[in-house]
Amino acid sequence: MYMQARYYDPVIGRFYSNDPVGFLADNVHSFGRYTYVNNNPYKYVDPDGKYGRRSGWTDEKWKKFDSAQKALGEKMASASESLKSQAAGLQEGESTSDGYSASDLTSMASSLDKGLAAINDNGTGGHFANAESMKGNLAGTGVIGGKTITMNTSHANFGNNQSTKFTIGHESLHNAGLTHPKHIGFVPYRFGSFGQRMSYKNLPKHKQVTNPDHVMSQVFP
Repeated sequence: MYMQARYYDPVIGRFYSNDPVGFLADNVHSFGRYTYVNNNPYKYVDPDGKYGRRSGWTDEKWKKFDSAQKALGEKMASASESLKSQAAGLQEGESTSDGYSASDLTSMASSLDKGLAAINDNGTGGHFANAESMKGNLAGTGVIGGKTITMNTSHANFGNNQSTKFTIGHESLHNAGLTHPKHIGFVPYRFGSFGQRMSYKNLPKHKQVTNPDHVMSQVFP
């Protein structure tokens, strides 16, 4: 029942049991009395070990997001390890049945690792998730090379489901630096309009490895 429980002492302001968030050598703020609330006890609650909670969330919607990102983290880690294993098994000049070389597989694994690092950050390294009610069919946004994502909590598919997990992963890959420039006149999205889906389907191999949806398709085939 209490496996991985985190026990908290309000006197010293610290958890004294297993914590999924460790000390980060390049971020002194990850080690201190108020790390459990991203060093701002007036604004934040315990961030729980994943993307830190920022603005726009209700407790109910954050619970759905948090559950999705925790499950996603495990799948992204597993997919990354699988890609690395496949790359290690290829001889020079060989490719997979999908046409990916060892360097392609390694590149996608690296992107997943960077996205996973953002998801696992919990805010101590500056990565946060916002919630917003957006118009249209946009499920979320992510700052390219940045540290924030914003989820459209009004989207019909928002919740603890594969669609939400895919969106979180996609936006985390934007934080990791991946982009999706247009191809044949459309932005290549796996689940977009007809034109966007055709752009995604016909994207050349060398562009697939840096396309967020193609990389996430290694997590959700």
